Amino acid sequence: MSHKKNNVMELSFMVLNSLTDRIAVLDKVGTIVYVNISWEKFAEENGAKPGTTGMGVNYFKVCDNAWDDLEYAKSTYQGIKEVLNGEKNNFTYEYPCRYKGKESWYRLNVSPLTGKRDYVVISHSDITRQKLIEEKFEENKEIYSALFEKNNSPILIINPETALIEGANPAALKFYGYSKKEIINMNINRINTLTDEEIRTKMSHAKSTKSRTFNFSHRLKDGRVRHVEVYSGPIVLKGKQLLYSIIHDETERKREFARAESLQQHRLDTKFPLEDKAELKSIYIPAMSVSGDFYQLYRLDDNKVVGIIGDVCGKGMTAALNVNAIKVLFSDGLLIDWEPIKILNYLNRQVIRHFEDDYIAVCCFLFDFSKKEVVIAGAGINQYMHKEASSSWSIETVKGPFLGMFEDSEFEQHIISFKEKDCFGFYTDGLDFIIDDLFESEKCLVLETQEKMKDYLSKTLFDVKKLYDDCTWLGVEIK
Repeated sequence: MSHKKNNVMELSFMVLNSLTDRIAVLDKVGTIVYVNISWEKFAEENGAKPGTTGMGVNYFKVCDNAWDDLEYAKSTYQGIKEVLNGEKNNFTYEYPCRYKGKESWYRLNVSPLTGKRDYVVISHSDITRQKLIEEKFEENKEIYSALFEKNNSPILIINPETALIEGANPAALKFYGYSKKEIINMNINRINTLTDEEIRTKMSHAKSTKSRTFNFSHRLKDGRVRHVEVYSGPIVLKGKQLLYSIIHDETERKREFARAESLQQHRLDTKFPLEDKAELKSIYIPAMSVSGDFYQLYRLDDNKVVGIIGDVCGKGMTAALNVNAIKVLFSDGLLIDWEPIKILNYLNRQVIRHFEDDYIAVCCFLFDFSKKEVVIAGAGINQYMHKEASSSWSIETVKGPFLGMFEDSEFEQHIISFKEKDCFGFYTDGLDFIIDDLFESEKCLVLETQEKMKDYLSKTLFDVKKLYDDCTWLGVEIK
């Protein structure tokens, strides 16, 4: 039994001597009865005289002698006394000290020795790194204030483990209508309209940086719901892993998008301008609420219809503005000439002049029922579908670079004779991935083609719940 006890004591001393903290044990009168190796090493490296800091030395006298030099000595003396007398369970004090010629910071900790109330354990821990971080934080308070407190965008700090709001800047208080007392420690589900499970999933994505930007509906204190875009990511504050969320109110922009979408959809042709001569079927599915795709058909006279299908740069409101601009230019071009290749030459000059570095893809076509022929020219949209009455669909290519790419661009033009039940299809690049697979060798007419394409899109694209490009298709069947 005695042998085991000696082994335990030996192991305890080995553990104490392995610690980097400087540790000493004092008796009730302040005499040092034990020090670890780190204590002795520190004293030696700081030039302490032998016999002045080790075992047998009275620590209280050391404090007495240091009062004139170190202002913390008196506090240390009183703190140790209070722990020895049972007035305190613990005493801590932080102080600066030069070590190896460098300014360092230490934390003194005094606690009773377990099982021996008349003894205390003193430890000195190096907290220099922590102090440097704190000082850096103090230096950056103005930056922090500008980024958080003075930021015009609402910002929330959220604990991803508890879903509780732990911080909110003045802009957030104003936006949501809560006081700081009300919003701090509020569960984010009071604001976010998603289910708790959906919120946890989104926070997990933000914490892992799998996703950074989210679109939510947030409920204000007065019950109104605002559509917001939230940029969220991980941040460490006071040792805690939290999420910061910068909120942008998108409600008005979404309303503008809805109006633009309605206007854009309203202006799309649903019937062939010469209904007695051909039938028009179309598919128009934007990747966003406002598409970069467009098409337009004009009746020129009792026998001619000219049309254009295109894809402009960008999505959303930028796309809507570009679409309107190119439609106006197309209308202006018809005042000059009706031949597709000449219309493309005119549009190319105008795009270079007005659209700077943006390129636009279009295909222009002219149906002439007096000659029973269609003329097709391409600029970036270089493929179209053609099917004679009893034949299968074929994919044809008409050469021509994007509008705006070169000042001296040359465009190719096809002239194709048609008869009753012949079909033509024009489409943007959002449908490239299905046209070859579905319709080459197919004999279906325009209506059946439209239904087949819609069915494929609904099953394939919307299974993944995201459309990566606008999809537009026009089918014309000769009567």
